[in-house]
Amino acid sequence: MNRNQVSASASKLSADSELLSAWRRLSEMACWREPDDWLIPEVEVFAQALLGEGDIERAALLLGAARALLGVGVVETVEDLRCAYVAAAKTLDIDSIQAMLEGWSANFQLALGDSCTDPSTGLATIAHLERLLLDHCASAELEESKVLAAIKLPVRLNFGTAPTGWALKAELGSASLLSLTATSAVVAYSDHAVLILMPRTIENLTKLARCQEAIEEISPALKGQTRLECELAPSLEREIPLVLARLCR
Repeated sequence: MNRNQVSASASKLSADSELLSAWRRLSEMACWREPDDWLIPEVEVFAQALLGEGDIERAALLLGAARALLGVGVVETVEDLRCAYVAAAKTLDIDSIQAMLEGWSANFQLALGDSCTDPSTGLATIAHLERLLLDHCASAELEESKVLAAIKLPVRLNFGTAPTGWALKAELGSASLLSLTATSAVVAYSDHAVLILMPRTIENLTKLARCQEAIEEISPALKGQTRLECELAPSLEREIPLVLARLCR
């Protein structure tokens, strides 16, 4: 390798590194909740394609597939892609978004089958929450006191101003998980109620109240319309369905 080739190679590595650093920084500021999970091989492939070295749509498809298989929600995945284009000072490419969504959706059901989390919203499945409650009951000593809380939404929302269906769940997942960082909380959704299982500490209970506030910020239709209920997690297996039914009522 001659001097010019060495120089070109060094410049390429520098450009790749600078783009990855800027992309990661923007993503962590905008949407990424678990910094240690961000850098995967598909990210590096997409960065190279963004710099003109590879098929950008193919790279986007592979990145979307990888994110889905790792349980990353679609909202977080799309926002992360947007950050890549901002970091590269390029206009967001619609074809790349479509390719990424194709890769993500093709692997969504596979990820859901293997995961305890719904990748489209970031929320735990109800089945997973129930398993955790069973594990809690099975613990002979119940060393750690836990609470099960419900932030109840109005059954009827103003559809003109509030998100509904999947969009609502995605917003609830984002608001809840960001509010409850470092709490070891498991968050699920069922029957107009955000269900939260977490260790019983003063700090966690304070964050629980902030979580309710964050949920109400999603839409004016939710402002002052939610209700927070909290009780100790059931200690007997037979109590689980009764407690869940009561909190979701």
